[in-house]
Amino acid sequence: MEETKKVAQNKQEDAALNRILLWFGGAVVTEAFMLFIRRFYLNYTVKEIIFAYELEKVIHMLIYVGAVGFVVCLLWTLAAAKIHKPTGLPHILTVVFALMGICCAVTWWYQASGVHLLCALIPAVTVLALIYHLYQRECFLSIALTSAGILGLWIFRRANGGHRVVVYSYLTALAVLLIVVTLLTLFLQKRGGQVVWHKRQVPIFSKSAAYTPVYVTCGMVAAVLIAGVTAGMAVAYYLMFGLLAWVFILAVYFTVKLM
Repeated sequence: MEETKKVAQNKQEDAALNRILLWFGGAVVTEAFMLFIRRFYLNYTVKEIIFAYELEKVIHMLIYVGAVGFVVCLLWTLAAAKIHKPTGLPHILTVVFALMGICCAVTWWYQASGVHLLCALIPAVTVLALIYHLYQRECFLSIALTSAGILGLWIFRRANGGHRVVVYSYLTALAVLLIVVTLLTLFLQKRGGQVVWHKRQVPIFSKSAAYTPVYVTCGMVAAVLIAGVTAGMAVAYYLMFGLLAWVFILAVYFTVKLM
């Protein structure tokens, strides 16, 4: 019995390691792609003007290639899952085409600002993936929401009064997300972190999950966003560091909790 449990645990650990390696490999390739775009599409020299012009056409084309590839591979993944076939390859291709379309679309529409944002987001998302696989679910949720708050303040400052539709659409969506997460967390807390799906219990949080950090995070992010937008860009800059400090506190708290 103990040997069986140990074998199952080793398989789970190997699977988690493989997923982490895939995340890091994908992040390295995507980051290299964005650095290539920044170098030859945004920071080109006089001798590279023609190459930059052709690269612009390729970026525009890849937006549609990514969108079509994403839809096709998503349908492939769903069809394979329905007949209980392996979904690893179509799943990976779905993510690849999605990333391609998103990166090229952001680059096309927002130029330098979009590229700089993506170059910062890619390692941040990779770290979040690492947290998801190594830490408790509530830790990942709290840090992800805090990161979304930091991104909101960064977009607000970077826009400098412009792109109001994009800025306030993001902040509104984040506000709705905070409310939804708070309500769902309360719902899960009352049910021991589990939900019923197709007449069986599906664990979302562990029985020993710490729900307080999630509530505190939702309230803190909401308060910081309101304060930043109300007080202006100078205050928003310092509030970003406040949220970064909260990320550090969460990391320390949940690391100690794992011991």
